[in-house]
Amino acid sequence: MPDIKMRGHHLLEMYKHVKELEELSNSENGKEKAWQIGMINGMAYGREFGDYMLKTLSMPITNPFGYIEIVEGLDDLCAKCPIKSENCLRESLMKEDKESLGKYGFEVGKSYSARRIFMKFKAEEKIENEKKKE
Repeated sequence: MPDIKMRGHHLLEMYKHVKELEELSNSENGKEKAWQIGMINGMAYGREFGDYMLKTLSMPITNPFGYIEIVEGLDDLCAKCPIKSENCLRESLMKEDKESLGKYGFEVGKSYSARRIFMKFKAEEKIENEKKKE
């Protein structure tokens, strides 16, 4: 049974934020900076959702062997979002979900450990960086 359900673009956000957290972990004001994960596009979602988002997106660090089920459409983050709307299901966002999953080889309906997802993103990023050097 999965610990959480996530859609494609949230997996990518999770990877980006874990990388940020790793960088911030040694900084003096890292905790406050890390809370800013609850801020998206300059819009505050509120402290409660920000804390939930921080906890959820930190899963590869806090619960690396916890399982994430890949879903299409709204996920557990969306369910707790105080401003969720029909925009969450707009075609461009659904396309972004599908592209994120396809690029990294994840499938809707399957569950993967948070660590496996993170490591896959990290490996793909390394490959992309190597290609840029060529």
